[in-house]
Amino acid sequence: MKSYVNTLLSLSLMLVTASTAVALPAQAQVEANVESKVHQEVTSISPELARIAVLNEIASMSPQHEFYGKWKNVQVTYEYELYDLNDEIVGYYFQLWAGTEKVGYYITSANVNLNPIIEYSATPEKEEFKNIPVEDKIFYFGGQGSVSASNREEVKEVITERIEALNKMSLDQLMNQSDLSSITADTGIESSQTLEVEEIFANLKLDEDPAAPIQWTNLLYSSANSFSAQALPSNYAINVPYISQRSPGIVGPRSACGPTTLAMILEYLGGHGLNVDDASKYNNSRIELVNANRNLTATTIAGTMSGNMVFGLQYALKPAMSGWEVTAINADTSNAQEQYKDRIVSNRPPAVMWFVIPYIPHEVDTRWHWQAGSAYSTSNNTFYFGVKDPDSKASTPSETVYYSWNSNKSGFLFVSYKQK
Repeated sequence: MKSYVNTLLSLSLMLVTASTAVALPAQAQVEANVESKVHQEVTSISPELARIAVLNEIASMSPQHEFYGKWKNVQVTYEYELYDLNDEIVGYYFQLWAGTEKVGYYITSANVNLNPIIEYSATPEKEEFKNIPVEDKIFYFGGQGSVSASNREEVKEVITERIEALNKMSLDQLMNQSDLSSITADTGIESSQTLEVEEIFANLKLDEDPAAPIQWTNLLYSSANSFSAQALPSNYAINVPYISQRSPGIVGPRSACGPTTLAMILEYLGGHGLNVDDASKYNNSRIELVNANRNLTATTIAGTMSGNMVFGLQYALKPAMSGWEVTAINADTSNAQEQYKDRIVSNRPPAVMWFVIPYIPHEVDTRWHWQAGSAYSTSNNTFYFGVKDPDSKASTPSETVYYSWNSNKSGFLFVSYKQK
């Protein structure tokens, strides 16, 4: 890996001024110019080098990608760095412009051991990053969320207070008593056990990828990446209808991400000819559908457990035909990526659940957050999964947000369903 690190460090010394994809020297030539005085263990990536990665990523975008054509001739500007809980720079935020209009954003890593591209979307900007006080830093944890604060001690203090408050909530407070409340998931993450502060802190990070140094090198050497042959398309997106969990009339909107995600999935399936329990069964009202899903999944102020989402999908799919297999799959398990891709290509959008995001301070009291899987993309041998967030604060909330799978795999699971 050291040869890749040396190559990247040498490249980072270059002054980058181009506003389109940059043609870089061949690897052999660059490695020949690496000075011996450069410390081999340094793994940081400069903002200039990360910007080149963004430009080349956009230039190499497949025509099959849902954003293809949206970003022709865009300008990419570096905005600010992002930090981890060690108070070290973990990534960079870049704004995409078409003239004076914001047309998207990218978040890159700042470390050769992390996937180059962590997150991107065609929504004008990342809403969570707006109106951050000038004196604050942004502490970024991928799809698990972000916190703005002046230093890491402040971040840890606020998150600790949040965890302690959750620990004081008894099981009776978390669970409404009903026939469905006994349904539980088979993962310890969802149990009512006491939350350990240090364990939560340990999980609030981006996951390293052994292939990341090669991905950085490949991305920086070419504006037209090549990929190995795959059984499934390298890019695929399905038009999952968007529903906001904050829509007027939805019961318990702060904890309605699960019922709303399930409603989006059922509306998509119903629109594709399956006789499922979609809005047509509820006076063509998506609001009534979401509220019915809340009862179906025994959703409480704590949110929707994955075991209850499995039950909800099994029940809602029964009218279509018998023989559905519904399973919760952790993202870090073997073959999980391929299973996710297969469900998207098969027009069976999965339900995605983030584990840790609710521990990050914000207004909701839930312990988990649900989104509807709607797309995936493979670029520079990096796999990205796309979701639609029922609680999006973006000005264009229906736009897909893409996350690097390997950078976030310890932080989420998805519920898959298929006919046996």
